[in-house]
Order: sequence, then C-alpha cells, then structure tokens
Amino acid sequence: MDENKGIAWRDYRGPWGPWATAGWTVLIIVGIFVVQIIQLIVFLSIDMARTGQLVLRPTIEQATALEQSGVFIAVLIPLSAIFVILAIWLLIRLRRGLPLREYLALRRATLGQFIRWTLLLLAVMLLMGWVMSLLGRDELPESNLNWWRTAGWALPLLVLSIVVIAPIYEELLFRGFIFKGLEHSRLGADGAIIISALSWTLIHFQYDRPEHLVYIFMIGLVIGYSRARSGSIYVPIALHVFNNLLVVVQLDHLTRVGGG
Repeated sequence: MDENKGIAWRDYRGPWGPWATAGWTVLIIVGIFVVQIIQLIVFLSIDMARTGQLVLRPTIEQATALEQSGVFIAVLIPLSAIFVILAIWLLIRLRRGLPLREYLALRRATLGQFIRWTLLLLAVMLLMGWVMSLLGRDELPESNLNWWRTAGWALPLLVLSIVVIAPIYEELLFRGFIFKGLEHSRLGADGAIIISALSWTLIHFQYDRPEHLVYIFMIGLVIGYSRARSGSIYVPIALHVFNNLLVVVQLDHLTRVGGG
C-alpha cells in the first residue's frame, strides 16, 4: 500500500508553478490585446465602408476614439471573455494535474459568506469614495462616461458585459488561474492575494489617475481575500458583479445629471 501511495505521489501534478503561471498570464493578456486589435481593424473597416472613405493608415486619434466607444467595448468584452475562458480551459487541460473544478475553486459558498463579504466590500467602497471626495477627485474616469454616452443601441449589451461577463472571466483568470498557481508556491495565499490584485489593477489601463488605480487595488485585495477565506471563486465573482453594478448605476446617474 505504501508503494502505491509513493507512485500516486510521483504521478501527482499540481497547478502550474508561479513562473509558468506568470508566463501564461502574460500570453493571455497579449492575446486579449490581439483580439482588441483585430476588432479595431474590423470596426475601422466597417466605418470606412459606411463613410466611403478609404483610410490606409488610421491615425492614433481615430483608434483612440474608437476605443472610447461604448459599442466597441460592448463587443470587446464578450470576445475577450471567450478567448480567456478557452485559454484557461486549455492550459488546465494541458497541465493534466488538478481537475478544472479544483483548479478554479468552483465550489459552492454559503449565503452568509456572500453577505459578509459584500458588506465588507461595500464598506471599503464607501471609505474609498469618501477619501476621493476629500481629495476632490472623480470616482470614475472620463473614459467610462464616454462608453455610456456613446453606447447607443448597444447599451443593454454594454451593461451585460460590464456587470456580468467581465466579472466572470476576470475572476476566473485572476482569482482562479493566477491565484491557484501563486497560492501553491512559496508566496502562499497572502502573496496570491497581493499579486493577483496588483496584476488586476494594471489591466485597468483606462484608469489613468493614481487614485483610481489605488481604488481598484483596494477592491482587488478585498476580492482576493474573499477567495482565500471562502475557498470559492463564486464569492469573488459575486463581489465583482456587485462592484460593477454600482459603477453602472453611478454612470447612469452622472450621465443623466450631466445631460449626456
């Protein structure tokens, strides 16, 4: 029996190590940018066909304006989600170690866990909002307001993308795939919480002000801590959905007040 246990231990393969996890994550993020570039080309081609103007070398201003479009973002988020989820699934299959359910912590959580962590997140959000108001800073960047103002017919898809789709695929990547790879290294759970929050903050490039990035980082710490303590990816997803839902409500309110 001891011999069989030894064979089973040698055959065991856990999650990808920290360096492999970091490398695969970089490739996934590069892949997201490739998806964005392809979509940018398609949108520019459609715009050229609509206007009848041939633009052989689109300017940076044209590309930037398109990336500020709510329609563009409403389509980009679902496409990015499909790419990321497929990439994570393939990488976990390639590892041939932990089952998907274990790797991504696809475990049920209790109602009490959802309530406690939501209240904690709300407290942190209110605290950060109060600090931002003292500093005289806007809580949302102008780019987010531009998405809302320019969404047009795609507004329902934009809401779905921001509130549901983005939280699911981002949490599967940062508090699922990345977290598991770091947690099982010398970094442990604390290192996984901090690094996943930091890397999650860095992909929010539309938040160009330091105070916005600090806000995102603090939210990321709470979400990461909920992942470590609950042992379930569903709690981080729920917290992320809650955060983004409040963002959407705020966007709608600011747009209406500003007449935009």
